[in-house]
Amino acid sequence: AATQPNGAFQQWCVANPAQAQSVVARAKAGDELARQFVGFALRAANDIDTAVEFTETFDDDRRVSGMTALAHMQYADAAAAHRAVSVMLPFVGASAEDGVRLNALLAAFDVLKVHPDAAIAGQLVRAAVADTGPLTLHGLTQVVWLHPTLLDEATLDLALKTLQAIAPENLGTINLLDMALRHLLGTPREFLALDFLTEKLQDNALTIEHFDSVAHELQQGDQGRLYKLVVRWLLSGSIALCNNVSDLVGVNEGHAFDTTIAP
Repeated sequence: AATQPNGAFQQWCVANPAQAQSVVARAKAGDELARQFVGFALRAANDIDTAVEFTETFDDDRRVSGMTALAHMQYADAAAAHRAVSVMLPFVGASAEDGVRLNALLAAFDVLKVHPDAAIAGQLVRAAVADTGPLTLHGLTQVVWLHPTLLDEATLDLALKTLQAIAPENLGTINLLDMALRHLLGTPREFLALDFLTEKLQDNALTIEHFDSVAHELQQGDQGRLYKLVVRWLLSGSIALCNNVSDLVGVNEGHAFDTTIAP
């Protein structure tokens, strides 16, 4: 509900194009209030050129406003959409500030959601994985969660390997990652999620309890998959993984573990 006034302002801009252009002009001139709302004025006018100008010209919050506007524009065709993504690509890389990288990455994938291109998605991820800060890692987690079908297998693997660097204290990002991994289970690429989990839980900083959505799906889903994972962890020689087995299996009065050998 908190975003509804923004939508109302955008509709007002549609009905009052001259006033909307005044907001854009005032934002260019540095007016503080106009800068807060200029993204909605740009979206209302579908003013792609000015959004590109804001993205390329300014180095403050107006750059982010330009990117956010580009994420929600109506493009004539895929080529036009991909040109907008190319404007944001340089700001996904390591030379940009962490918060800018986050916004550029998410805005670019919002465009690709409508006009998908696996090669461009790969370029964005390869730019994002260099010298990642916590915000870029959070953005990359959102990409894996919200847009996994836009990533080919190699790109998804690269993203997940990079996400091993998420600090255990960044629980908001860990929670998103839990949902992202959960959505990979039951797909042809679920092995990437299980590989990630096997690697991540070996350093004792996190446990399977931090990935409760994944754990629930493993416990309640395909039992053959669960048994293979249990055997894999027991054979690993990792004390941390073996400790997680007992939590994952969770034998208690309410949950029996079927030890039939066939599965």
